[in-house]
Amino acid sequence: MQQVIDPLKRKALADCFYLEVPLINASDDEITHNIANAIAIEQVATAMLDGSMSIEDLLESAEDLIADMDTYVEEVEANLEETLLILP
Repeated sequence: MQQVIDPLKRKALADCFYLEVPLINASDDEITHNIANAIAIEQVATAMLDGSMSIEDLLESAEDLIADMDTYVEEVEANLEETLLILP
């Protein structure tokens, strides 16, 4: 499959979609569950950036993995805006 964007830019953009996994005040089960969700989000973000999935499909796939989708979308938008300002 042909790369859609430059690998360095792709990495910077992919980072915008990743979940932060809180480790403080979380049980081992919560941490394990959150890490599994973060890995699943990473996989769908990679698929989107490879061009095999749309942003809508990414959000649909992530919907069951993210407790507060509105906050996630706001965080992604803020991350993208910041990243796009610093990319050459």
